[in-house]
Amino acid sequence: MRPQHLEMIGLILNIIGAFFVSVEAIKLPNLRKLRERVVLPVHRRTLSPRIVVTADRIVTSGSNASCLLYVGLHYVAGLLVIILLNLMFSGMPVHWLMTAAGWTLERRWYVVVVVILFALWCVVAGLWLLGELVHLAITGLTRAPLVLLDFIDERTPQGTIGIIGFALLFAGFCCQFWGTYLAGRQ
Repeated sequence: MRPQHLEMIGLILNIIGAFFVSVEAIKLPNLRKLRERVVLPVHRRTLSPRIVVTADRIVTSGSNASCLLYVGLHYVAGLLVIILLNLMFSGMPVHWLMTAAGWTLERRWYVVVVVILFALWCVVAGLWLLGELVHLAITGLTRAPLVLLDFIDERTPQGTIGIIGFALLFAGFCCQFWGTYLAGRQ
């Protein structure tokens, strides 16, 4: 680990520790307002629409347009993941795809049909599943602040958050000190 990595870890710990220590100055009612008015609505927007199948019809928690948008965004996110992976691996996935297409075109017609049907299924299902992974990641990232704010809300009256904040600040300053010392030795 390089000295600047220790310093960055120290700075991150300092930021979190300073936030925990400053919770007393922020006041719990203001922190609860932040949770209820900002963080919770953002998290609710990332949740999947609820679908209930009855004997008569399919009932969703959103409109049909919002459900179509939800599914469409999954395909867009899946396509973006494929594009990013292609860029990250210097075009190797597209190269493999073109190689597979060339191999397929040299085979008999029934092999071509099976491969095309399999490819279509992979594209339709695969893109949606990649989009779902992106969706789950975003939902998880919006849930994390809620968990943190609940943790802070429950433990602030006992003083636990102030102690944790001080410990994080102390650990952060120690990491920065150690990183500066190691940088000076090089």
